[in-house]
Amino acid sequence: MSGKITHESKKIKKENSKLNKSLNHLLKFLSLIILPAGILLFARTFFVGSTTDLPSAAVKTVSVIIGMIPEGLILLTSVSMAAGVVAMSRHHSLIQKLSSIETLARTNILCVDKTGTITTGKIKFMDLLLVEGDKTISIKDLTAEEKDKHTTIQAASALSSVLPAANETQKSLQKTFTQKTNWKAASILPFSSERKHSKAEFEGKGTWLLGAPEFINCSIPESLQEKIHSRLLEGYRVLILSEAKTFDEKESTLRGILILSDELRTDVAETFDYFEKQNVEVKIISGDDPQAVFAIAKRSGIKNMKSFANMKQVADQNIPEKVKTTSIFGRVSPFQKKEILLALQKQGNIVTMVGDGVNDVPALKQADCSVAMAGGSDAAKNVSHIILLKNNIGSLIKAVYEGRRIINNIHRVASLFLVKTTYSAILAVFFVFWGKDYPIMPIQMSLINALTIGIPSFFLALKPNRERVSGSFLDNAVKTSIPIGMATAAVMILLQAASTVIDIPDPALSTMSAAVLSSAGILALFVNCTPYTLSNTILFAGCTIALIGSMLFGGKLIFMTSLTLIQLVVLAVLIASVFGLYKLT
Repeated sequence: MSGKITHESKKIKKENSKLNKSLNHLLKFLSLIILPAGILLFARTFFVGSTTDLPSAAVKTVSVIIGMIPEGLILLTSVSMAAGVVAMSRHHSLIQKLSSIETLARTNILCVDKTGTITTGKIKFMDLLLVEGDKTISIKDLTAEEKDKHTTIQAASALSSVLPAANETQKSLQKTFTQKTNWKAASILPFSSERKHSKAEFEGKGTWLLGAPEFINCSIPESLQEKIHSRLLEGYRVLILSEAKTFDEKESTLRGILILSDELRTDVAETFDYFEKQNVEVKIISGDDPQAVFAIAKRSGIKNMKSFANMKQVADQNIPEKVKTTSIFGRVSPFQKKEILLALQKQGNIVTMVGDGVNDVPALKQADCSVAMAGGSDAAKNVSHIILLKNNIGSLIKAVYEGRRIINNIHRVASLFLVKTTYSAILAVFFVFWGKDYPIMPIQMSLINALTIGIPSFFLALKPNRERVSGSFLDNAVKTSIPIGMATAAVMILLQAASTVIDIPDPALSTMSAAVLSSAGILALFVNCTPYTLSNTILFAGCTIALIGSMLFGGKLIFMTSLTLIQLVVLAVLIASVFGLYKLT
């Protein structure tokens, strides 16, 4: 089993980031357009157009190419993600994989291991019930001398001393049963998450087994079964101690019942209540008895735990159907955890897994976003995307807030970049066949980009945003960018046509074109600044005033010229048309 888990931890899983996939698709698409459009436009400008010198033709071609490239979008995405990593570190969350910020924000199913997540992982010994026939005697009722002489207590002490402290249960028993014995172990079988029990053979003392009741073959009287069942319903861990004649013997005799208690985390109810309100379904996956896990969930204040299942009794082929209706999965093997997550993912869910043990590694590797506790095993931390440094599951709420802020804001500001890309791509094709050169100068394009895209996008990307992430990056960005971009392209084409009717000189045409593109940028910025808080109002007003002021007073520096009255009237109509066409689309 350990070898399989080690092999699983070394697998490299393909990144599941919708944002990265969308950006890659966008860049590939633009790459296919930019190169042929650039070549054709340069050839059209240099060989057919009015520009006969190479530098001027190159400058005019560059103006179009600059417009088609969403420069700054990739940088803004990376900076936003990096800022998110820093912000999450303040809330004691270590991000090991950048894309996990997005995945956590999109999660709709949260799977958690019980031990170390709902509980602290610490186990407290409550009682040892010594079995005599169908009756039991509590270890608490014995005198010190009786404890020293009792064979079952001696066996518990001997087992605790020879078995490795592989988990918190074993560590708790080692602290409790400290009696020194002269029992010598001949053979040892350590605990495993698959067997759910351990055993040791002692010279002249027989073989003693320790583990979960359903995993040890021994006869348990009905009255004791009821006692075990009642303790499980109260949320306690129950182990049995039994004796066999030989190490390989299948059947054994019940000698003791150990009652253990998990220490609960104080922030579990609040955390899970938050996720419930956000329509994120919580599922508990544990190797412990499902009844005990259900009881612990209730004690922790977790709501809407609809049903539980003993996965020892569920065949692998039935897991996809079982995950639809089950909230708590008990007696789950490490690779069953992985199968549960895989079934949920195949049903179209984005799944986050929280765990801390070696047994959680297969599930953590399978999850879209994996979260480990800092106090957990090194294997779990190595394969996880996020580590909660304070072992505090409540940190997930802050991590989700941060992830939503980053992704929602990137979706929003991306439309600023894509407005320019949309109209530039349309105009590039148009000017290949139009009889005149592209009227916009690179410096004009740079000014418009800086004041309607670059500067405002930086501030908008850092705004608080706790709305749930919905839709894909491209869908959300296209909703605003395509209508404004197409409206702008249509008005620009109309302007070029009007220039042939009323004879607009090239300098004036360049000025009017820059003004139309500026109005499109201002419109896109206006849409993206909603809701209009004080900071958003200042941002919009500041960028708008700076752009208009540069256009009015920039003069020859940005190749702007004065316009006649007729040209101003035409320009006003065209700018109004940009807003009107946007409303229509």
